[in-house]
Order: sequence, then C-alpha cells, then structure tokens
Amino acid sequence: MENYNIIWPKITIVTPSYNQGQYLEKTILSVLNQNYPNLEYIIIDGGSTDNSVEIIKKYEKHLTYWVSEKDKGQSHAINKGLEKFTGDIFNWLCSDDYLEDGSLLHIAEAFMNNENVHCYAGKLRQFSLPNKTIGFYGNMLMPLWEDTIRLKVLKQPAVYYSKYAIEQMGALNESLHYCMDAEWLYKFLFLFNQDNIAEDTTMIAHYLLHNDSKSSSQIPGFIKESDSIIWYFAKHKNLIQYSTLLELNELKKDYTFSEHILDKTNKLLIEHIVFYHLLRKSTKIFTKTDFEFAKKFLSIPQTIANIKPDELQMMEFLNKYVINSNWLLFKIKRAYLWRVKKTHLSFDQYNMN
Repeated sequence: MENYNIIWPKITIVTPSYNQGQYLEKTILSVLNQNYPNLEYIIIDGGSTDNSVEIIKKYEKHLTYWVSEKDKGQSHAINKGLEKFTGDIFNWLCSDDYLEDGSLLHIAEAFMNNENVHCYAGKLRQFSLPNKTIGFYGNMLMPLWEDTIRLKVLKQPAVYYSKYAIEQMGALNESLHYCMDAEWLYKFLFLFNQDNIAEDTTMIAHYLLHNDSKSSSQIPGFIKESDSIIWYFAKHKNLIQYSTLLELNELKKDYTFSEHILDKTNKLLIEHIVFYHLLRKSTKIFTKTDFEFAKKFLSIPQTIANIKPDELQMMEFLNKYVINSNWLLFKIKRAYLWRVKKTHLSFDQYNMN
C-alpha cells in the first residue's frame, strides 16, 4: 500500500451485534488494524445491555456509522447497514468473528485484477475458545457450475460481493435468521456464471464456534430454513412429490424466493438441487421419524439423469440399510455396529470404509 497513486476500491463491512461485548473489541480491531485506505465500517447494534456500546464508542471516530437500537434480528441489522452502503465491495462480519491480517488488501486486489469478478471467496478457519482450530472450510468452487450450486459450500465471513452483484441479488431476506447467507449464494450462482467468482486459499477470516453461537445452539433453526428454501424451489418448479415430502417437516410456509430469478433458472438444475438436499437429508438417520423420511424418499421414482458419484454412494448406503428394512432392524444393526465394532451406522462412517 506504499503506492499512493493506486485507487483502492471502497470495502464496506457491516458488523451486526447484540450483547457480544466479550468478543466485539477483537472483531473491531481486526477490521481497523487492517489499515485499509478506503474502508467503510458500519456497526449495527441491536440495543445491547452489556458493555457493547461502551466498546463501540471507544472506536467511533474510526467508524463510518454506528447505531444501537432494537432491531428485528441479524438479517434486519445487516440490511440497515446495507442502506448506508456506498462501497464497491461488501460483506458482513459477525461480532464474534475476526479478520486475518492483510485480508482486505488481498480482497481488493482480487477484484482489481479482474473486472469480471463479482464475488471473491477465500479461506475460512473455524475455531473454539481459547483459540483451538476446529477445521477449515474447503473450496466453494467445483469444476462444474452445477456442482458448485448443488454442494453449496458456505463460508460467509470469507466471501465478498461486488456492488453490482448486491444490486442484482437485493437485500437479505429478513424472514431468514440462519440461512440468509445460503440464500444469497443461491441468488448469486443462479444469476452469475461461476467464472465471475475468484477463489483462492488465502486465509481471510476466523469463525468462532461457542456455546451461544447460532451454529452450535440453534441447529433446528438452520434445518427448518434450509428445508424451507428447498421446499420453495420444489414447489415453484412443480416437483410435487419432493415438495410434499418436505412438508412432513417443520417449514416456514410464508417463505418466498425471488420469483424473477427462479423463473429464469433451469428446472433440471433445480430438480438436482432438491434431489441432492433430500438425499443428503435421508442419510442423517437419528430417530424413527428420520428413518421414515428416508423410506418415503426412496419410494419416489428418481428421474435424475446424471447422478454424481457422491450421490451414488449415498443411494448405496440407503439401499443397504433402509430400503428393505424397518426401524427396529435398523436400530439392531446400529446397536451391533456400535457395541461390537465401535462404529456408528451413518453414511459418513459408511463412506469411510
């Protein structure tokens, strides 16, 4: 950044926060200490009752905008930040996550090096306290565009969008509190070719998983919203058997996806996305209800023409342990494998053998 003749794109970061005072300062400093020359940093606090406001005021001279007032949740908070957005590049950074040193400069260069890039995806580290690495989020891009959409690898803190992409995708869906990043990624991938995504292995952000984080404490919320998105896809494309199957689960029946985007999206692509979601869901069998869901899925005639190798493995698992079995036999097999072989009866374990 010694070259002062460079015109750096403005990067806008919004931090939504509510009663995260124990983590907030580290998040703020990870942004400000980038010393990025064209930063727009916005903090939207939901009316915290801890020391969050005190921390924000400590750094307010370095902030473009901040507010502390009651809101309708994280998506609403981020949208309030988007209303203030005047940058060229955007992402949000939750108040318990932090940026890797030098990441904003790298992100800016990724966009500057290719005018056709409208999304940048870097490497994301997941960790627990005090600073134990849990793992890293893998590549979002697959060789085939349809596989990128189907597999939908989410690593939101390390994914930045151009202003143009956001104008096309629109604001976050405020009815979503868990899967708004997934919906945005679907929108981007439906609207743009994956040639418009730049991805590399540069560490961009660190994602904290703790007892109070939504990702660990509110998993049913993620499942409900994820199922609701796929249910709407199936319903919109008249995939009746799939949408009816999903209606056996708890859904957000008031959920809607952008009609103008889905209207232009190939039905066969949507069908494969829905099929993969249901197939993957069917392999996660913990209860009798899960087992019965898998049986019902297997009863639906499959019309997918180009089943992928990972999908064939999942079908093989279901055909071996579910299709000609019942819940009692499944439980007996599961108990035997655990007591005798110390292994779980699950697709993930089956896939390792």
